[in-house]
Amino acid sequence: MALSASVSAQDGTIGVAYAVDTEEDDLAYKMLKYAVRTGSGEWDIVVVDESASVGTYCSLTYNADGDPLIAYYAIQSHTGRRLENLKLARRTDTGWELETVAEAGNVGRDNTLWVDSTGAPHIVTYNDTTNEILHYVYR
Repeated sequence: MALSASVSAQDGTIGVAYAVDTEEDDLAYKMLKYAVRTGSGEWDIVVVDESASVGTYCSLTYNADGDPLIAYYAIQSHTGRRLENLKLARRTDTGWELETVAEAGNVGRDNTLWVDSTGAPHIVTYNDTTNEILHYVYR
């Protein structure tokens, strides 16, 4: 299982992003989940992305407004097509916004994510195809 934890500087919220194995109609895949610790100490868990086999190599951070962002690896579609893409999930007022950041080569493993003082997410990742460390500033 992939796992990344972070604390929101805005309100002290403790969150965890993680990938779990699941099975549906005899197909095994991974989904990305986000859990936040409630005031009573319980975990409130939501599915962030189950559009494909996703969620490994996740990295969680919070922006200045206390909203979570997660960088993660999309492995393959439910039909078995290899994706090997870097994705970014952001929670908004209407739910989770999912975006593909990079899809050239096998990119998106071993991610580190942070938000700078202007609010721009930065992702450092590794491209297995080109053997390069990559830095994305995403707006």
